[in-house]
Amino acid sequence: MSPRIAAVALSTALFVVAHELTAPRDPSDLVSLTLLGVVAGSLTIGTGRIWPAMAVHVVFNASGFALLAVGTLLA
Repeated sequence: MSPRIAAVALSTALFVVAHELTAPRDPSDLVSLTLLGVVAGSLTIGTGRIWPAMAVHVVFNASGFALLAVGTLLA
């Protein structure tokens, strides 16, 4: 395994564990967090910068918040 793949795998695992420690998640949430971690890690490795990964994380969180807000308003 290349060091880059290992770095993405380890950072993804830590990302998922950190989120799991804050609150128990459904299996579908863990899949989403794993995919987000892989994408963010790959962007960081590919670009050599952390900003694209941070942007993806912000968009992911904002979309979840928007869906929650819309669902609350429509309820």
